[in-house]
Amino acid sequence: MIIEAGVRSAALGTAGQALRAWPAVIAVPGPVTPAESRACTKLLRRCPEVHLVTRAAEVIELLAAIGADQPPQRQPPAGEHR
Repeated sequence: MIIEAGVRSAALGTAGQALRAWPAVIAVPGPVTPAESRACTKLLRRCPEVHLVTRAAEVIELLAAIGADQPPQRQPPAGEHR
């Protein structure tokens, strides 16, 4: 999740790494005119896989979807430790 990040911050590099490793990257740009929001705005323009969120419910929805297509984890029998 990238929140109100300036272009000269490390946010763009971090987002690039996240896009390679995670199924969802979230951007919360804040107001569009301040410099503190430019990195998020740039990500949203250039990367269609970055999700714009404006409410906490949208973040929860995106995070809940991660791994939803994976089979459930096997639970160890009672008394067995992992």
